[in-house]
Amino acid sequence: IDLAADADLFLCEASWTHAPSERPPDLHMSGIEAGEAATKANVRALAITHVAPWTDSAEILAEARSTFSGPVDLVRQGQVIDLA
Repeated sequence: IDLAADADLFLCEASWTHAPSERPPDLHMSGIEAGEAATKANVRALAITHVAPWTDSAEILAEARSTFSGPVDLVRQGQVIDLA
């Protein structure tokens, strides 16, 4: 959290939904955890990376948005993010 403190953009992985039956313990973050980390770090925007192809990306985004009030986006290959 300290490394991301007050960042304009926080890149954070969220490979799984928060459902315990689908998620290996202590391996990757959920959308909820990514949003919580963004909130604790007081970042301006959250960009989620490393969503597995078999994971519902819409659910990951909804989870992150439930715990972070700023802009949340799912990073896509080749995407350019304007911080201006």
